[in-house]
Amino acid sequence: MVRVLGDKVHTLMEVKTTQTAALSAAEVVAVLGAAREGRHGVRDHAMLLTLYHHGLRVSELCRLTLPDLNLEARTLWVERLNRGRAGFHPVPEDEAQALGAYLDLRREDGTLDLPPLFLNERRATLSRNAVYYLVRRAGDDAGLARPLFPHLLRRSAGSNLVGEGHDVRLVQDYLGLRTARSVLKFVGEKPPEGADAERFSGLWGEAGGG
Repeated sequence: MVRVLGDKVHTLMEVKTTQTAALSAAEVVAVLGAAREGRHGVRDHAMLLTLYHHGLRVSELCRLTLPDLNLEARTLWVERLNRGRAGFHPVPEDEAQALGAYLDLRREDGTLDLPPLFLNERRATLSRNAVYYLVRRAGDDAGLARPLFPHLLRRSAGSNLVGEGHDVRLVQDYLGLRTARSVLKFVGEKPPEGADAERFSGLWGEAGGG
């Protein structure tokens, strides 16, 4: 009886680990491509790129405003929650192009005077529930074998950056986490010994992942 129960617990732990494991770079590309094909594909693709590249919490994404974005300088002001470190993040080229295309649509719609960065059909800021739905749908449309949630994109950003050899403390600051230990627990892996990197500007390079 104990053996059977132990096997069940072990199986449940394996399932949970699989469900929460970070997405691979190929899976991220598939999700971003699926988002582009939706009804509001230009917006959704730009939103998911922003969510992933900056490792945002949903509340942090929903709080973004147009003044936070400077496409000319290619920077985004990120205000972290939970006493995380706020600051300017570089905007990779693919994200800049996606956001530029989205803002072009907003210019045509006459909504550039509205503060929220990402709008719903009623010209109000996207709700948390809407973001969860759009992310989940993109994962389903991409053919992922597990449900996709916004936090998994945040975890994947951290895991992929650490996996590329970037300094753990750099990723800690970038994601707005309080300790380096939080990064290791967050991404579920250890960084390469002696890994180092330039400050934020070198994290994604030009390709960015989209």
